[in-house]
Amino acid sequence: MNETRDLARFTSELDYDHIPPQAIQAAKGYILDCLGCGLAAPGLLWSRMVAELAQESGASGPCVVLGLPWRTSAPYATLVNGTMIGGFETDHVYSPASCHPGASVFPALLAVAEREHLSGRHFLTALVAGYEAVCRIGQAATRAVEDVAGFHGPATNGPFGAATAVARALGLDPEQTASALGIAGSNAGGLLEFSLDGSMIKRLHMGRASQMGLESALLAQKGFTGPHTILEGKRGFLKVFSPDPHPERLLEGLGKNYVMASVLQIKSYPCHIRAHPFVDALVQFKAKHPIDPRHIQKIQIFLNPHDVDRHGQQEPGTLLAAQYSIPYSVAVALWRDLSDPRAFSDGVESQEDIRKTAREIELHPLQDSSESKGQSLVLDIDGESHYLDASDYKGSPTNPYNFDDLCEKFRRYAAVSVEQSAIASIIEMVSTLEDVPDITVLTRLLAPSPA
Repeated sequence: MNETRDLARFTSELDYDHIPPQAIQAAKGYILDCLGCGLAAPGLLWSRMVAELAQESGASGPCVVLGLPWRTSAPYATLVNGTMIGGFETDHVYSPASCHPGASVFPALLAVAEREHLSGRHFLTALVAGYEAVCRIGQAATRAVEDVAGFHGPATNGPFGAATAVARALGLDPEQTASALGIAGSNAGGLLEFSLDGSMIKRLHMGRASQMGLESALLAQKGFTGPHTILEGKRGFLKVFSPDPHPERLLEGLGKNYVMASVLQIKSYPCHIRAHPFVDALVQFKAKHPIDPRHIQKIQIFLNPHDVDRHGQQEPGTLLAAQYSIPYSVAVALWRDLSDPRAFSDGVESQEDIRKTAREIELHPLQDSSESKGQSLVLDIDGESHYLDASDYKGSPTNPYNFDDLCEKFRRYAAVSVEQSAIASIIEMVSTLEDVPDITVLTRLLAPSPA
């Protein structure tokens, strides 16, 4: 019954030299993914709103805001950057734990590392600690947090990951780190109601989780205390938030099996991960068989009943609802080039040709269907039927991205805000981050200079 303390001790004492090389290499790829997702987002409506809030606060500080020519305090930089990284459905996920480790851990760590002029080696160590905490806590809580209780999983576990990373970055001892976790647990929250009407609040969940985690660690550094049984306690996180908690997963294989060394899910397209098998199947088909959408007579999607219920909306009213919809994401993939991250731009949810296609797609829940097909797309084009297997997708654990793949994604996404020369320098610096003496050498490349 000391899971919180034991996890805090492990992460606070984690040493770079004890981290497997494959985990360090994976961390570099995930850093590029976070940066690319954030740099693609400054011009998006919700990003602008949160950035305006930060500017209106008058908070000053040394911390970069991705793609924008002004700086602010660590908490506000974390809020804005977390909203940009996690708000557009492009960041990597760890579905077994219902968490978005990058969007919750990375923004807080980037802000405090820049403020404290931490080395790249120190940064990587703290990032691994944060990922380890958030993914283990998510696994222990299980997907029942979302699927049964109705919380948004990443918003509940995100503060723990950010608090852990910042605590390690600041050199907090095990007791202070346990308090940081205790404070973070009282900041856990986030409801799934947004998924019913497509409202914008989901865009803020990762930014707020990261900000709350950062502030939890900063308070613990000052001596502010939180319960050291926040995870396993009678009124702790697991028992309050999860209908099916598995506290043993918090420490299972700790120090031997690093989550960072396992394969997280990388998003190739700006839509919910549940849509990726279908979207990717269509994108691959289009690459080999260019098609005119107007020549398609029928589209059928065979998918599991859970996805029909939660991701089957065919006439979404907002952009978020469109990104959450499997049929609408397929329709966008049919009509637009998804290699451009701006293919899911404001207004795509009201484009009539896409809406018509999405409305007419036939959804077949697999358990209710007499068809023997697995998860798949079937297209009828000019009288000919084409079966597209949708059992896997690029970016999944069984078809993973490598570092070069993540560099290619980063180039496309970062180009929205950063010059090509800077993009090459960022990739080179991240690839050798353990040799960077001060993270500000990197952060100077992440935004234009103030006018």
